[in-house]
Amino acid sequence: MRGISLDWLAGAAAIALGVQLGACGNSLQPRDEVRVRVGLGPEQAERAAPFAALYLPYAMMSSLAYTRAEKLNVDLCPDPASFSKGQDDAAASAWMRSLQARNWRCVFGLSEMRPCPRRYPNCRPFDGPDLQVWRRNASACGEVVIAYRGVNLRDPTDWPSLRWMLKLPRFGEDPQIDGMLAASGCGAATKVIAVGHSLGGRHAEEAAYANGRIRYVYAFNNAHVFGFVDPATRARNQKGLGIDRVHEAGDLLTVSSVFWPASSCNPRIRIVQFNLTPVGLPIMEHNINTLTANMVEVARGNGKSALAYRDAARCMAGAAR
Repeated sequence: MRGISLDWLAGAAAIALGVQLGACGNSLQPRDEVRVRVGLGPEQAERAAPFAALYLPYAMMSSLAYTRAEKLNVDLCPDPASFSKGQDDAAASAWMRSLQARNWRCVFGLSEMRPCPRRYPNCRPFDGPDLQVWRRNASACGEVVIAYRGVNLRDPTDWPSLRWMLKLPRFGEDPQIDGMLAASGCGAATKVIAVGHSLGGRHAEEAAYANGRIRYVYAFNNAHVFGFVDPATRARNQKGLGIDRVHEAGDLLTVSSVFWPASSCNPRIRIVQFNLTPVGLPIMEHNINTLTANMVEVARGNGKSALAYRDAARCMAGAAR
């Protein structure tokens, strides 16, 4: 028994050391640069500022998706009035102010453990990880975002949510997403994006495969989900789909994701690596609040030069020829 235990500890130590060496190995990547790769193509260095500016609101929403139940309002959205004045909620308060200044507002959230929100009273049946639905511009509704919650591994009360790493098979389009979009009050022509951190990032990807209304995904330090969308639905919805897998160098789950498939078209998967925390434990480099706060420091401009929405859509045009 003792021999097995020592072997296990040695293996765990080797993995931890490898992750740390990987993080240190990226110390040559300047803080103001990102490493960008599309599919299996070559890695290129780009300026970090426009990418951080592009991702910042979506990272904030991914962070706010972790808001504890007692700090949500009747629509299951983050309630700034419930935030404490101390350091614990300082980041959440800052993210809410920033999003409101950018004309974003949370419309409602969904949770299998909570009653339906006021703005979506007929939400049942809902079976999935907690999420929040945001919209930009109250009148014109230029964009809708579905932000999926991940799992806070430092909070044992959150560990039951790990069951969402294994999802039941799904056949056909996901009607729950259609219901959410209808309840958001936005029209069929509205741009729809899914976002999330860790497990939530992977659920955002799966949601895009399961419903063709979602045309872009921003997944931060995403984990793997063992789910299944039937091949016909997946093949149909991945045409013209764009996915940005955004991670901090040395993140533990990102190191393990080298075995995930990455394609250059249908879907167009762009992998973007920041190096904003050059030295730190893997859990720090995985933390969405840390990543978001660092993006605030390096973001410049409006991020339009980093947009890849049209690049992904062109893949669909090519597939039709």
